[in-house]
Amino acid sequence: MRQAPGPYTFFAATLSLVALFAVSSAPVPLFGLLQAKLSMSSSDLAMTAVSYFGGCIPALLFLSRLPNCLGRKVMVSVALAIGLVSALLLANAGTVIDVLLARFMQGMACGLASGSAMAWVFDAAPSHRRSLAAALSAGSPGMGFLFGALAGAVLNELFGLPLQTIFYAVASLLALALLAVLFGTETVNRNVGATFKALIPAVEVPERLRATYVLAVLAYAGTWGVGGFFQAYSAKIATDALHSTSTLTAAFIFLSFIGTNAFGGFFASRLTALSALRIYMGLFLLAVICMFAGLWVGSVTVFFVFSVIGGVCVGAVCASALRLLTHEAQPGERSGLLAAVYLAAYLGPGIPNLAFGLWVTGVTVSQMSLFYGFWALVFTLAVWGFSRRFN
Repeated sequence: MRQAPGPYTFFAATLSLVALFAVSSAPVPLFGLLQAKLSMSSSDLAMTAVSYFGGCIPALLFLSRLPNCLGRKVMVSVALAIGLVSALLLANAGTVIDVLLARFMQGMACGLASGSAMAWVFDAAPSHRRSLAAALSAGSPGMGFLFGALAGAVLNELFGLPLQTIFYAVASLLALALLAVLFGTETVNRNVGATFKALIPAVEVPERLRATYVLAVLAYAGTWGVGGFFQAYSAKIATDALHSTSTLTAAFIFLSFIGTNAFGGFFASRLTALSALRIYMGLFLLAVICMFAGLWVGSVTVFFVFSVIGGVCVGAVCASALRLLTHEAQPGERSGLLAAVYLAAYLGPGIPNLAFGLWVTGVTVSQMSLFYGFWALVFTLAVWGFSRRFN
């Protein structure tokens, strides 16, 4: 009989999830320095986001079912190892290709984490605290983004550490997380014989959960799509719109929207999942409109205040969508189901950044904000409309 996971495994799973997203956010406020060092163009910056999401998608498409075959621990360990190598690659980056490859690897690591580490968190959570598992699964990426981006900026701006030392420090964090995972308890029975079949691309959504899946995808794609603007252009927003070359300014821009996702799940837990989804999706749209209005009129205060509110709403929306989706899911369905959600969610920011990187060049961040504001409007209306099916 398999041993019950216990609090340590819950801690190790959550730590690994936070650490993997921390390594993916640490470079974001430092892109201005990398841009100067490697002579990166605006299109190159957009392609860093595309590379990241390009790594997420194949991991979710081809590897999402492996945690059910090889175990949560094995796949989380693989994700941490990939993230560690990406940090070492960034530490020694000499060309733009090195940066893009490292971002691709970070995307792959986070894609693996979306299916394996999140499922491990759900498996290891106490049975009477499922809302906590949903909040941590949705909020841990935000916690990681918060820690990674802020740590990278502080180490450079306040302590004057060079890029190489910063990324070595990030690699050390992942090594510690990997060590912690090795002592965690596996929560599924391995089925190594099914590994080859599991590699065949498949989006696993049980028929009874398909409507809920579509609603979750609309919520994630709509909110994460706007987040992609901050993923790629935080440093550019700092220099072009706020006239600051500080890495801390770039970090605070990124964190004001992305890092605050971590807090939304705890607000959403006070309401029923469906009510929270509808309410916070509307507040998200309102915050995005006010945020971009602040950018257009040059009001730093308005921009930051509504970026924070918008980021909290993103976390609340995503936690609510996960609660709806996982409420009736069986343990063996969670890994594939979560991967299916994040596969669609990563396309949200990936497609706009690909367009801005390859085709729509030479536009300002203020002009880009018009597109992202329209994006938020369309997906908010779609979520509201589709959620009426659940009345």
